Amino acid sequence: MSLTAVAACGAPAPPGAAAAAATRPPPQLAAVHDQQITWQPCDGFATSAADRALYANEAVSTK
Repeated sequence: MSLTAVAACGAPAPPGAAAAAATRPPPQLAAVHDQQITWQPCDGFATSAADRALYANEAVSTK
């Protein structure tokens, strides 16, 4: 029996069930997923003149 045949025999999932399951992290990753992200400029991380030029370029940077 193929996997496709097994999947075809199951009852349809309720709308949105797959999306909700896909976005729920495993319990051991909850601390990582619960972090609040603060976006900041990367200027302070430039280690060379070329990096500083890239970070200052608005076509490349998202300041």
